[in-house]
Amino acid sequence: MKRKAYSQTFETFWKSLENYFPKGSKVEAYREFQKLECNQEDAEFIASRYNEAVNAKKEVIERGGWSAPLKHVCRYLKGEEFDCEISERLDTGRTKDEERRRNVERVFR
Repeated sequence: MKRKAYSQTFETFWKSLENYFPKGSKVEAYREFQKLECNQEDAEFIASRYNEAVNAKKEVIERGGWSAPLKHVCRYLKGEEFDCEISERLDTGRTKDEERRRNVERVFR
């Protein structure tokens, strides 16, 4: 079997990404990465933005809130999501405990 050869820049980028959510297909991510024509500095910027988004979502989940998983890396790159503002807000999300409390209050009123 012939294995896919990735550029060193991409390998470094891929290894630096958080693993909290599934990253998706490495092959597809590499295709999108090549289209962006990233240098090492670009790759570091994109990886840091991806990791910030992962950590924001992770923090919401760990506090008992709900957050959709982050897009797979290939979709993240294709949509140039790294240029979007990170929108996870810790101060406005409802936690699972709050939701349960509201449901219990509704039943016993």
